[in-house]
Order: sequence, then structure tokens, then C-alpha cells
Amino acid sequence: MSNNITTIEHKPLHCPLCNERFMNILGQPMPSHTQIRCYTTAGNEMDIGICEACIELGVSLETVNAVLEGIKIFWCFEIDANTQMTEDEKTARKDMHNSHNISEIIKIIHTGKNAEQDARKRNLLE
Repeated sequence: MSNNITTIEHKPLHCPLCNERFMNILGQPMPSHTQIRCYTTAGNEMDIGICEACIELGVSLETVNAVLEGIKIFWCFEIDANTQMTEDEKTARKDMHNSHNISEIIKIIHTGKNAEQDARKRNLLE
């Protein structure tokens, strides 16, 4: 990764912008969890999690790419720590992850609010 690219550190289960927790220990979205659906430069869809409060403040394409850069660093760290993969597999996975770049924001998905509403409908919340 180039040094001139802005990077926002990835902290699992937390919003990358304000560091507030927005996912539970099982990786399920809490009510404040929101996803930004994006297109990559390769034409694939990718979701980036940012909390509802930060979304309301406004998020730019540059910010979403900075969040992705932080996620890439985290992914590469996890790949390097994996003792089950060969060096060739590690290199291929890191190259694949590092090739991702976001070209367009498609929509905002209120993941946490949707999950909460669904749980209430199914009487899973008191």
C-alpha cells in the first residue's frame, strides 16, 4: 500500500470513525450499525460498516476508501499470522485484498435497525 493513501485504523466490532462499538461479540449488528454499499473498481459490490451517527454527519468516497485501507492492513496482518497457509497462498490472498478499491457509493443500509425490527417482529426482544 502506498504511503500517500489515507488510512483509518480498523478495530473489529467498532465504528472506524468514532470507535463506538456497533456489533456484538458474535459479530451481529447492534442498532447503531449501518453499512455503506459500494462498487469496487472491478465492478463488485462491497459493504463498509460505519455507525448511524457517523453516517448522519456525512461520509465521502475518500473516507470510505480510507476505512477500506485500514481493513486491508488488518486482513494482511491476519493472513501473515495464519500458520495453516503456505507463503504462496498468503501472497495470493494479500494481493487479492490489496487490489480492492472503491469507486462509487451505491446506498446506505440500516443493518442494525433492520435486525432490531426483525427481532422484535419475531418476539426475540423484550
